[in-house]
Amino acid sequence: MKINYHRKIYALLQSTKELSDQEIEIECLKDKLPTLKEWWETQGKQQCEGLAKTSDRVALKSKPDSDLPNNIEVSHLISGQKQKFTLIDDRQFQPRSEIGENAEKTFWWLWRFSPEKLREQEKNALLMPADRVLPDCPRHSYKSTVSALSGAMFPNENIETPPCRPHLLLFTFSPVQEFIKASRKFLDFWAGSYLLHYLGAKMCWYIAEEYGPDAVITPSLWGQEIIDALILDKYPDFQQEFDKYTKGDPVSKFNNRESVSLSTAGFPNLVTAVLPGKEAAKAMGKKLAEKLKSDWVDIGIKVREVIKKEVMDFVAPIATKEEKWKEFWQDKEKDFTDLEKYQNEFKKWQHGGNWEWNKLWEAQLDNTWESYWTVVPLGDPERDLEEINNESAEEWLKAQTQLSQERQEIPTEAEKQFYEKFNVGTWWGSFQGRLGKSIQAVKNTRTWQIPVAPGERSTLSGQYSAVHPSLHYDKFREGAGMSAGNMRLFWQVMAEAFPGLFNGSEKLNALELTKRMAWVDGGVAKSLGIKIDSSLSRDERYQKYIRFPNLSSIASARFAHDNPQKVAQYWDCLKEKLDVVPNFSGKQKGAFHAKSRHPFQVKKTDKKFKEVFEDDKPYNGMMFSSKWLAEDMNLKKVSELSNKDQISKLREIVGEAHKECGFGESSPSDWWAIVLGDGDNMGRYVNGSKLKPYRDYISLKAWDNSQRQELEAWDNLQRQKKYILFIFAEYLLEKGLHRLALRLIIEVIPEFLKTPKRMGPATHVGLNRALLDFSNRLVPYLTEERCCGRVVYSGGDDVMAVLPVEDLPEYLRSLHAAWQGGEDLEFKSEGGYWFPKDETVKNSSLDKRPYFTMGEGATMSMGIVIAHKSVPLPTVLESLWTAEKERAKKIPDKDGLCFRVIYGSGNTLEALMKGTLLSQWHDLLEIEKYNEAFSPLLYRLAEELPRRCLVTENQKLFSEAAKVIINRREDSKKLEVGSEEKLLAWLDAWEYWAFKAPRDDGKPALGTQPEDLGRLLKFTGYWIDRMCERENWVKENNKK
Repeated sequence: MKINYHRKIYALLQSTKELSDQEIEIECLKDKLPTLKEWWETQGKQQCEGLAKTSDRVALKSKPDSDLPNNIEVSHLISGQKQKFTLIDDRQFQPRSEIGENAEKTFWWLWRFSPEKLREQEKNALLMPADRVLPDCPRHSYKSTVSALSGAMFPNENIETPPCRPHLLLFTFSPVQEFIKASRKFLDFWAGSYLLHYLGAKMCWYIAEEYGPDAVITPSLWGQEIIDALILDKYPDFQQEFDKYTKGDPVSKFNNRESVSLSTAGFPNLVTAVLPGKEAAKAMGKKLAEKLKSDWVDIGIKVREVIKKEVMDFVAPIATKEEKWKEFWQDKEKDFTDLEKYQNEFKKWQHGGNWEWNKLWEAQLDNTWESYWTVVPLGDPERDLEEINNESAEEWLKAQTQLSQERQEIPTEAEKQFYEKFNVGTWWGSFQGRLGKSIQAVKNTRTWQIPVAPGERSTLSGQYSAVHPSLHYDKFREGAGMSAGNMRLFWQVMAEAFPGLFNGSEKLNALELTKRMAWVDGGVAKSLGIKIDSSLSRDERYQKYIRFPNLSSIASARFAHDNPQKVAQYWDCLKEKLDVVPNFSGKQKGAFHAKSRHPFQVKKTDKKFKEVFEDDKPYNGMMFSSKWLAEDMNLKKVSELSNKDQISKLREIVGEAHKECGFGESSPSDWWAIVLGDGDNMGRYVNGSKLKPYRDYISLKAWDNSQRQELEAWDNLQRQKKYILFIFAEYLLEKGLHRLALRLIIEVIPEFLKTPKRMGPATHVGLNRALLDFSNRLVPYLTEERCCGRVVYSGGDDVMAVLPVEDLPEYLRSLHAAWQGGEDLEFKSEGGYWFPKDETVKNSSLDKRPYFTMGEGATMSMGIVIAHKSVPLPTVLESLWTAEKERAKKIPDKDGLCFRVIYGSGNTLEALMKGTLLSQWHDLLEIEKYNEAFSPLLYRLAEELPRRCLVTENQKLFSEAAKVIINRREDSKKLEVGSEEKLLAWLDAWEYWAFKAPRDDGKPALGTQPEDLGRLLKFTGYWIDRMCERENWVKENNKK
């Protein structure tokens, strides 16, 4: 469907403030202004702005602008917290003349850069509200919503064509967790998360290309770097604005190593859009399903052809040159008994006609994703979008409620008394809930199945056949598979053709191969405008363009940051040992140098190395792990250089280097942490049930006196009637007329200001857009600039990050505070926003402007796993998801944290904590984290307190018992000043929370038993042990 961009531009410009024809100096509109003005005055303003206004501005009348000051009060759109704001002129909208000639391009320019121009004018500009009386919805979000409704209601130019019924489309796809979990290396882990993000962004992009970027409601597309990259590809002449307003485009920032945002996941696998009519919405749902499949298959085919070419190029010189032939097969006789048979198979791979695996790839790629979509009209299609509030409106109201499947009364009696007109936007939150229920119903009817998997299955996931050039799917699908020796040979060849990318023992299916190679070889990076340097070797390409750290680098990042000279000392020691050992070839030693002397890919650590070392040759945490180092050096069990096992020899050398550098039997890369955070009750914010009453958001000073006096007079009348009405209600009850009496009581005081605020379309758009501050700005800052971690996924209210164990308490406290706008040393918290202090702006990537948080009262539940390096990544991820969903979210009223430590033996320590206790816990650990006497005390308290104490309301038994235990062995003398008081205060806070926590059917609430406190103390002791261990490494080094 062709969208009328002239009308979308006009709606974007005219909503909130009327502009004269002389003020609109845009080339593409000049000849159309009279027609557009007529349309706006007769239809557009009433229909489009009316729909948004009734929902988001409650039709409250404002005083004339002349009676209002420029200094106004702005309300946080969720919490209602207030802050001051000075109005600015927001009419600076004219694009450059060469852009203004094309309506579609002009709209994209205005949508993307008008808010940026305002922010350049005033740092707080994006807080400017659409309405003075209810100043909670940002003006730029409101304008975007009105233009989206214009496109959905008036897609055609004919002014006499009746408006379309807007329809909401929800599209999603799966699987998610299984796709990410099939990971052996951190490269797989990052790639799985990123590909979900990439495909989700592409689905949004297809909607935006056809209906405009404003048509996408969830997620917000504005300011998203992957969308900006696609915009720049669509309109290269926007380069000037990107350079001016965003300090460069995302591709340039990536190429210059200024930012990794372009390669960081943040888009969900779900998109909601408002579209023109049922048929258009259904057509888009079908289109997205087809595009999802075709885009994915296209990536997979590119990977398949790269593998085929590289293996053929690897095999050909070996198969044709006797010397290379002998060298290749020399150490393989023990692995392949019928050597001649496998040699013949090997020779076949040099000829493309012998590769019969296309059908297998197609079967697997075609069945990777299952997509679901559903469509819901915005209001009953048989009735008008709005209805005058009179006696005949009851049937109209019932029709909207029935369609939305809303159980609560909408509108409330107070709203019925107040509204002059009803509008379907009042049910916006309910329609979002209806979409969720509908998509779940669609999922429940799914028939998706994994295709038949002949032969060996993937060693990563156990699903789908491992690929092999001779595995013809049609021939082998009935059960006859590929011989184990043949499969083993191919994957050994893969390890040599792609050194460092495969290890020779793993066997992957087409999905896992595509996932691992998509960014560089599948064309994903190229599709975003990143130019891959083909002159580099494949190993160099992956090293240059994959900007995500390996596990060892994440685990050791904080230690390396704090002790760069010790890292250099360790590298010198390890290199010296490698150089004198004859087991390794020159090529393998070169691989060691290349892999261990490239960036950590951890921003804070790499920055520190640049400051300390002048040679500009960074170090990499890979060198601390013999396992990953052996793989990247392409070592073999038995080397042709000697009869010794290369891998065992490397393990021996790494162990010796650890001991000589003071690490003992341990290593900085032994333990790592991963955090999964999810905002609580987000669905309840959208449907309005978690929003506060209107009185918390309304600015009474801006409210028109006449309307305000009418409401106050009506409320006063109700108060006067109250006593008489209740007496009459008692009389009705005595007569058995219970229903009539109840209705009378309910209607006694329907005070409008006590009615919970509605989440309308513009407020919803505003929330999604504002959440980008948290997910795209604050989370990366806290993870990668305050701490030595890396964001895996950050979108909306979901966060996944990996980081060293040392940073965990500080990171959790920071993330918790950022979500709810709590106190922080580097930010000023005001009105539900974080304002970075001057020193913070000076030393970070943040701008000097307010950053949105969810405000006071918002909570986030988190799953946290600390894992030993030997624990398989899928095991860690499965435990993480369970910790967040089944444990942290199940703590009373959510706001929970579930800690899990997974040891190399497979044993797990789990501890639960309420978010309200986090700040005190963090402060205690900051004092005692290097005190070796503290962890034995914590372990003793963990054993004795659960046996001695019960949870009470105010007797403080746990702190009293702890005080006795501490003083019994004079442990208090071993503690830092003030820490005993902090420990006892934290125990009191825990006991108070445990007693007050609501019970579940009479059963103790999760995390509230004395044994739960014991496990939390054990976990705290574990963390202190890790900190003391690191401190001792440095002390040992200083002794030498």
